[in-house]
Amino acid sequence: MNDLPDNYDDLSSLEKIEFHFPLLAGGVGYTDTSDATNEYNCLAWALGINWTRYDPEPQCAGYYWFPGVERKWNERNIRQIFQNHGYEEADNYDLEDGYEKIVFYISADGEPQHFSRQLPNGRWTSKLGDLNDIEHDTLECIAVEDYGRPQVVLQRKIQR
Repeated sequence: MNDLPDNYDDLSSLEKIEFHFPLLAGGVGYTDTSDATNEYNCLAWALGINWTRYDPEPQCAGYYWFPGVERKWNERNIRQIFQNHGYEEADNYDLEDGYEKIVFYISADGEPQHFSRQLPNGRWTSKLGDLNDIEHDTLECIAVEDYGRPQVVLQRKIQR
C-alpha cells in the first residue's frame, strides 16, 4: 500500500478512496453510494448484505462465517460460499440479461482480496474496506496491489 500522507486522518472518505485508487482520482468513473462504515465488508456486500462482516477469523458479535465452510480465507472456501448462494462459473464479465455476476480480485499471492457485484445497469458495486460503497464503470479502476486483479467471475440467475 502507498505510504499514507501526514494528513491522511483529515482527508474525507472520498479523498481516501481516490488516494488508494488513483484511477478514480477526480471523481472519474465512479459514484459514491454510501457513507464509510466498518459494519460490513466486501464479501458481505457482494452477496447483497450490509449488516455483518463475513470473516472466518473473528468469532465475535458483528462477524459471521458460513456453516459447513472451513474457517479459512481462501479461494476454494469463498467459492463454496458463493456456490451455496446459487453462483456458478461464468466465462465472461459482460452484462447478461437475467444474470447477476460476482468478480473475485486475486492478489499476487493467489488469494482473493476483494469482490465486486455487477448491477443491472452493467456497472459494478464494491465496498472499499471500511470506506464507502461505490458504483464503478470498470473492474480495472480498483485493481490495485492490495486488491489484486479481477480474475474469477461467477454468475447466478436473478430471482424474479
